[in-house]
Amino acid sequence: MPSDVGDYVYQGYYTDSPVTGQHSLTGKFTYDPAMTLEKCRLSCEGDGYPWFGVEYGTQCFCGTRLYDRDIIDDGNDSDSDSDEFYLKRAFAVSDRQCSMRCGGDATNSTTCGGANRLSVYWNTEISLARNLREADFALMTPPLVDWDYLGCVWDDTLFRTLSGTISTRADMTVEWCTRYCSNAGYEFAGLAFQTECYCGREEDVMAVFEGEDEDEIVVDNSQCEELCAGDEEEFCGAPRRLSLYGRVVI
Repeated sequence: MPSDVGDYVYQGYYTDSPVTGQHSLTGKFTYDPAMTLEKCRLSCEGDGYPWFGVEYGTQCFCGTRLYDRDIIDDGNDSDSDSDEFYLKRAFAVSDRQCSMRCGGDATNSTTCGGANRLSVYWNTEISLARNLREADFALMTPPLVDWDYLGCVWDDTLFRTLSGTISTRADMTVEWCTRYCSNAGYEFAGLAFQTECYCGREEDVMAVFEGEDEDEIVVDNSQCEELCAGDEEEFCGAPRRLSLYGRVVI
């Protein structure tokens, strides 16, 4: 069995999705042809992530959680399993599926995952959800002309919080999304999954902030934890979470 790395304890091998924004660890990502377990650990630990995983011998993923057992209730008072959304996409696999050597290990003795397979480690001393203080979060909320950050809100893949146009970019940023929605004539913009931009109108947001379920829809900023694909100093929502912005009307 692989050894622990620093204060990170080896957890096993897991499947990973090749789709951007749907990885088993959804935080910071680093590519390095000379990747080692120690490099990945230092990268993730330095940004306060309790989980890290290595893949393809060269890729490092960080996260606040491993999506191996996550269940989200939709809030209905029902005992039916259909009332729960399963975000599980990390399934345990055998060590035979994670046999790629770490690109930077001159001894050729350590493995760094496989093809869409993660070698996963967990630091129990780091909080499972980063405690993003409001002051810290504000530092990663970019100053925008004519747009204000409104908060982190729940989003549903069947009934979108913002019902307007949608765009996806591999280099998504908050600035690009707000500009895109503004040019399309929308007053509100939301970002999710690191790469997705959603636009909406006043009636969408009124339903969020003036509805009976406001306390359940508006969530803590720490739940919009994913870094934007085009700027790692900005947050772009999370699975079923939108970083919501509104255009200032003068």
